[in-house]
Amino acid sequence: MLKTLLMSATLAAGLVPGMASAQGLEPRVPVEIREWLSPYYQEGERIRDPFAQSSRAIWFVGQKESFLGRLNPESGEWWKLDLEDRPGPHNVIVDAEGIAWIAGNQKGYIGRYDPKTEELERIQLREDAKDPHTLIFDKDENRIWFSIQHSNMVGSMDIATRELRYTKPYSVEASRPYGIEEAPDGKLWIAHFGTNMISEVDPETMAVTEYKMPAEDARPRRITVLSNGDVYYGDFARSTLGLVRSGEGFVKEWAFPKGDIEAEPYLVLSDSNDIVWSTVHDSKTNFFVGFDPRVEAFVSISPVKSAPKGQGHIRHGHYHEETGSIWFGSDSGTIGQAVVDK
Repeated sequence: MLKTLLMSATLAAGLVPGMASAQGLEPRVPVEIREWLSPYYQEGERIRDPFAQSSRAIWFVGQKESFLGRLNPESGEWWKLDLEDRPGPHNVIVDAEGIAWIAGNQKGYIGRYDPKTEELERIQLREDAKDPHTLIFDKDENRIWFSIQHSNMVGSMDIATRELRYTKPYSVEASRPYGIEEAPDGKLWIAHFGTNMISEVDPETMAVTEYKMPAEDARPRRITVLSNGDVYYGDFARSTLGLVRSGEGFVKEWAFPKGDIEAEPYLVLSDSNDIVWSTVHDSKTNFFVGFDPRVEAFVSISPVKSAPKGQGHIRHGHYHEETGSIWFGSDSGTIGQAVVDK
């Protein structure tokens, strides 16, 4: 399998202009990956979107059973808070004060959980913004930005005042704004899983710029922004990694090394060295794949065992500079650590 994965992928016929074939992988030292099986895992549960507050506090949510969780990887201790209103939490982020913010996806609110007081505040969104999807902080932790997938818009909340603002609905119906990241200039970038589009949002005016991708069947899912402002996305439908730039739009794509792999890139994050990391999979195994924009090549691939079944997606995660790691959750019930910076 590994030999197959490391072969150079052949440029497929009919790919859009700017498509580059995947480079042959000369794998460097494999990424070190550790996993912890959640005691709260049930069949069909999604242990998802962990956020590393520190090396001893990895927060996560259980989407199906509606709970907020935390793992101490050093002690192996687990903690759980059941969310009785069953909001189907989609992700959690933790601020510098240790407050956990939750996307209450099925109940249309942003939750604020204070571990010191054990109180949960619910900030309700307006009626047409019913499904907060992915929350992120701005660089100063003054605002929380969030995609609202099926409501077809993006929102932001002032953390101090709870003031809520929203973009207008996107021009493409059911564009499904999904992955969201902030650029160094403060603008927000969004991948649209329902259409072939990446968008840019002005944080002051909430004005939207839409960039259509040349391939009509493209479906970008997650997105990351490098220190120079370059935007990379994973095209889930076409198994490619792509580049977009502000004011320029689509620049180039690279096909993931396939072989027996199905690819479907899901997680897309970058580390402090501006290496772009993605997760892809075949019928049995997930893989971490690293792409170096400086040489425009895939430079690393490592299998993820994902106990107990080794199947399902790795959906999203968090790059934590202190540990040099991407922390991730899997559909197989694990919290994982991929050490990408040694």
